[in-house]
Amino acid sequence: MAISVTTCPDLCARQGTTKRHEVAAFAVWVRLAALVSRVLIGAMVIFALLALARVIPVTRRLVSTYMRHLYKTLLKTCRVKVAVDGPRTTFAAPGTPVLVVANHVSWLDVIVLGSLQSVTMISKAEVEHWPLIGAIAAKLGTIFLDRTSYDDVARTRVVAGHALRGGALVATFPEGTTTCGRGLGDFRSAMFQAAADTGTPVRPVALSFLDRDAKLTTAASFIGDMSLWDSIRSVLGQREMTVRVSIRPLIMPTQVRPIGSRKALRQAAVDSIGEALAPYVDPYAEHRRPSTCQARPIVVPERDDLVAELELPSTLIG
Repeated sequence: MAISVTTCPDLCARQGTTKRHEVAAFAVWVRLAALVSRVLIGAMVIFALLALARVIPVTRRLVSTYMRHLYKTLLKTCRVKVAVDGPRTTFAAPGTPVLVVANHVSWLDVIVLGSLQSVTMISKAEVEHWPLIGAIAAKLGTIFLDRTSYDDVARTRVVAGHALRGGALVATFPEGTTTCGRGLGDFRSAMFQAAADTGTPVRPVALSFLDRDAKLTTAASFIGDMSLWDSIRSVLGQREMTVRVSIRPLIMPTQVRPIGSRKALRQAAVDSIGEALAPYVDPYAEHRRPSTCQARPIVVPERDDLVAELELPSTLIG
């Protein structure tokens, strides 16, 4: 049986958007040339390091280090800055298994998360067929998911659980698709089951794309029938853009009620991410949203309902 996966229409990226501060077309092409060259050079380095890793185990760590460097370089080329809220700049201590869940706005989301810490991504199956990028993602151990298949969702949940048991840091976008960023789509609970099955904490992460005036912008949104090229051109056309990353408190499966419930874990993550997004999303009142909008308005629960910070040593997290 197929699962319906609906993204926001292109209209949502244009309606209610804050000022885009677009640069001249020539500057866009210059930035595109720089971006393509960095991707090609990066791909050659990655494939070379992965080939060496077959005979020199230590090279695998170099791949992770280089990937973070490459992601930061790509963001700089796109004129995208990353601003991390709070005292944490990573999702977990090295070697600590955590399920990272974030709201999904753009193809930039994966690059932003990867620039902060090496993670095993769960990505939509289509990415595997993207030229060059798909091959790199596969080599790096990305878990590909067919979002329209119940059977593949179940398989991916099991694979993610094995990765978490092995101490991996697994990242996923529970909305299953992108939104314009002016709210949250429906979070699917399947991947939260992997955390519940393994007793692994969940790390909610909120991503907000802001323009040069620190106002929410949809310039980075990759939604509807928009092509990847259209989205890249929109990003490269901004004078500057900032991704605000709010790394939220950990949520343990034993903290929610019912204990270990994947739906309770999902709701706790939605509440936590919603609280972080609210200061930027609030100005987009519900009555201004087009009828086709898939991103639900943010509803922040009472403070007492939010999960408090809980950081455990890696030896206590299974």
